[in-house]
Amino acid sequence: EPDSLNTPRIGGIITMAGEGKAVFIISIVTHERPAAAWRVRPGPGMFYGVATYSGDMASPGAFKIEGGPVTVACRADTPGALAEYFYGISAATYRGEDIRVCTIGGVRSGDGHTWEMAAINRHDN
Repeated sequence: EPDSLNTPRIGGIITMAGEGKAVFIISIVTHERPAAAWRVRPGPGMFYGVATYSGDMASPGAFKIEGGPVTVACRADTPGALAEYFYGISAATYRGEDIRVCTIGGVRSGDGHTWEMAAINRHDN
């Protein structure tokens, strides 16, 4: 994104490998640094994440890829509850404005191939 902060891009991939086992990968590309990606192994109530920025809101720095993803525990068990939880813990304001954009919660079905999803996007009316 061509903005003054060189906004990083965060990605996530869930793919099936081998004998139908899911592989989870999260990644981030930050300004003037190589892209970083990690394979994570979430379990019930355990999540991994990366932040867009680190440090002071008035002068944010890039996510520190050397530390890898952050681990978060959460007991929510529906897509909507997951989205609400992560939107809630992401609360941040800058110059009086809420700077959160979006969260997505997903729960994998019993067949292991489909997902039930819910999203919160502050730009949706």
